[in-house]
Amino acid sequence: MTDCSRRELLRRAALLAGVPVAGRLLAACAPFPKPTREVTLDYGATPGGTLSIDPTRYPDLTQPTGGAVIFNVPGAPEPILVVGTGRGDYFALGATCTHEGCLVAWEPERKTATCPCHLSMFASDGTVLNPPASAPLPKYVVSIDPVSGDLLLRLPCQGAFPEVQSGVVELSVAAFPQLDADGGSVCGHAPGLGVPLLLVRIDATTVHAFDATCPHQGCAVDHNRQGLRRIDCPCHGSTFDEDGKVLTAPAKSPLKRFDATLDVAAGKIKVRLE
Repeated sequence: MTDCSRRELLRRAALLAGVPVAGRLLAACAPFPKPTREVTLDYGATPGGTLSIDPTRYPDLTQPTGGAVIFNVPGAPEPILVVGTGRGDYFALGATCTHEGCLVAWEPERKTATCPCHLSMFASDGTVLNPPASAPLPKYVVSIDPVSGDLLLRLPCQGAFPEVQSGVVELSVAAFPQLDADGGSVCGHAPGLGVPLLLVRIDATTVHAFDATCPHQGCAVDHNRQGLRRIDCPCHGSTFDEDGKVLTAPAKSPLKRFDATLDVAAGKIKVRLE
């Protein structure tokens, strides 16, 4: 961590007003991070929610000392920070600071994602190291294709729901055929709702709706894809039943549930958010 002049210290401290004293001193004397390279992909995730990236096309990801690229992905709810550790493995985080929405930058020397606006810092698992941010960055599951060597990122919640109107999201089952059968589900985003929305078809007359944000560290949960009637968090292994209750830690509190009604005759689902 480098020294800074009194003038620079005061300028940064003014930006960080309201942050606890220790956090102000840590962030105020830290150098502002260099922006991480941004790339806009011309393709998105597969219908199953998997994004494939060839790391050899992006030298920043294969630096011996570690490096990163921010990918703007069609259909994704936010830019994604992909980090290569320099040891042949990778991880991925949401690239939008949870304080006021600035784009973070990866600092390989510190091994932190740092916000250049107010100097919030996040660890490689997304947890907050330094305020003013209080919520972690979302974490995405990354695996490596054993044949191609491509990075495979699991991007849950890729559905596009209708806009919130008077506190209600209304959609047709025909537009989301996954919900036509018991045990089917869809996770996506509704304009006007600041969290991902997960819908699960419970039986012939019932749909459950949840805020798909895991209460443990903010990753997006999804309905199990192997036919198990449960909801899984891909980041740290928490599981929930189809009522949103915790089955497996580390999550300690249930998923937030919204009131949802299914009109079978009309083929309509209404989710009330208030």
